[in-house]
Amino acid sequence: MPLQLGEHKVAVLQVAASLTVADAARAGLIRILLVSALGSAALAALGSGWFGASLAPLQTVTETRKR
Repeated sequence: MPLQLGEHKVAVLQVAASLTVADAARAGLIRILLVSALGSAALAALGSGWFGASLAPLQTVTETRKR
């Protein structure tokens, strides 16, 4: 960022900041995302098994009807 005095550039200011806090926050968010994704997949697997079992009587009715 140039510093000017009137129309003349007198210095250049360079600013830097540590990214430690941002890196830690990003790592935490990635961890939360991975845990959430694995939990969602596990719940979907369990739910599909339960839902499939609850539809079994409909399969019996459908097969009986086709005869």
